[in-house]
Amino acid sequence: MQRRHFIKISAATGAAMLFSKLTYSALNGAAMMNAPDEVWAQSGTDWVKLTASNGSHYANKEISVSLKTNGNALGVFVSSPKQELNAIRLKWKHNTAASAKFLGDHWERSYGDLQWKTIAAGIKNPWYIIIHDDKQTACFGVKTGANSICWWGVNNDSVELTLDTTSGGVGVLLGDRQLHAADVITTNAKTGENTFTATHRFCKMMCEKPRIPKQPVYGINDWYFAYGNNSAELIKKTTAMMAELVTDHSNKPFSVIDAGWATYSPLLPGDGGWNDDFSKPNDKFKDMHALGDEIKKLGMRPGLWMRPLCAKHDEKASLLAPKIPGRDDPKNPVLDPTIPKI
Repeated sequence: MQRRHFIKISAATGAAMLFSKLTYSALNGAAMMNAPDEVWAQSGTDWVKLTASNGSHYANKEISVSLKTNGNALGVFVSSPKQELNAIRLKWKHNTAASAKFLGDHWERSYGDLQWKTIAAGIKNPWYIIIHDDKQTACFGVKTGANSICWWGVNNDSVELTLDTTSGGVGVLLGDRQLHAADVITTNAKTGENTFTATHRFCKMMCEKPRIPKQPVYGINDWYFAYGNNSAELIKKTTAMMAELVTDHSNKPFSVIDAGWATYSPLLPGDGGWNDDFSKPNDKFKDMHALGDEIKKLGMRPGLWMRPLCAKHDEKASLLAPKIPGRDDPKNPVLDPTIPKI
């Protein structure tokens, strides 16, 4: 068997063999993903299995996927000149231990619901998945800046990565372009390294060039006590209260005005979560520029929340994103960001 298809380790470190079907040891000592056992592509609603050739190329008619070593990652490159492409799925066969626990990320941010799960089947784990089976911790993810929306799935007999390439709810039309969909990266916990430390290290591996602010970003946000039932007077009152606690005047905190300030939709009167026009404040606020100046005078920095793809209740249908299950409420119209006019 070729070296790239398994990890040569001693019995003392035999726990790493639990994931040897998924990874191999590179020359620099880092772990790399093995070639998947299966590669699938979705066009429209149909999934087709791609046929492997040369160990790193997979194709079915005009859809092709090439896997290339890209630094410390496995790059996924996709071509489909004329056929719409909705997703690619890579599948590695692996018998997951019944005692294993799983930790995945969130699409946007956590809502206090990130947790170690004991049942993984049917759950989409955005961006990465950490698997711990009481003997070893293995981390699988994609690097930040991917050109697809990625999630991991774990079943009793496999680990899967889905790379969603839809654009505005429909399959992307690549033409002559080759899409660098994502860079897949992995690591195992080092000897003596606990799961938290391994996960922390892995997150740095996934994001090699983080956008770190020059100074800490901190402050207040009225949503967490007003929940949309706010006003200009309430914002000024709470800002004044918190401004008294500011000690670092070289890095002033933010006072963020959250949902509830923009023009309401006639379909959702009083609902600040889905507004009709974010270019105009409602009667409770009237002049946002003046309110921003007030916040500055009080010693804090003004911030403003909005939904950029929130469409007006009577927006042209041609500017709206395609309807998909779970996003088809006529009271919550969504703009299609792939339209240049948007």
